[in-house]
Amino acid sequence: MPRPGRTLAVAVYRPLAEQLAGLAAPGQGESVLELSAGDGELTARLQAAVGGGGSVEVIERPGTTVPRQGAFDLVVSLLAVETQAELDVMQPHLEVVAGRAFIGIGAGGLTYDNALQAAWRRLTGADLGALASSAPVAAPRGWRQRRLSDVARFDGIDQLLIALLDERGIDVAPRRAALRERLAREVAPFTAADGTMRIPVHVTLVEHGAADSVNEGRP
Repeated sequence: MPRPGRTLAVAVYRPLAEQLAGLAAPGQGESVLELSAGDGELTARLQAAVGGGGSVEVIERPGTTVPRQGAFDLVVSLLAVETQAELDVMQPHLEVVAGRAFIGIGAGGLTYDNALQAAWRRLTGADLGALASSAPVAAPRGWRQRRLSDVARFDGIDQLLIALLDERGIDVAPRRAALRERLAREVAPFTAADGTMRIPVHVTLVEHGAADSVNEGRP
């Protein structure tokens, strides 16, 4: 998935990062591993929570530079893991390197991306390859699964296009005008009379090692 620009960071990542940091609840002095810092909204909250005696280390994927066993108290991620296959590959690494894990996955729950993908399919008959799969994910065995929800606010269709295309470096020329029209139809249920939008989003949160996260994953 393309990295978010400032518009999505403020509208979506910031409130979700606040929720995720609150649920993960890193303590003062703890060591935290974050998978892919993205826009930095989550990183800032983790650093504030652990204080000067703690640490927050960021890596892109645990399989690229594998920390030693038990190296961290907590591993956290927001919208860096995109598919069931990625989660399944990472699971054993996550369980080894940290005592607790909180992984927020947007697959299927980012309504604005789903609308963009649907609009592009109607125009071209194909997927917009820059977007991640929208197939939902399920928690691994022994992990807990819950949902984080919020509403993304946009001033209008043009700001939405800037957030979804321009700030992420996705070029759809020469179909931009047609895509704008089609996307406006897709998000019409979330659009007010003045053109402003309130688009619901949710993230699937899978957790490991928390006190209430036992035996609630896939069979």
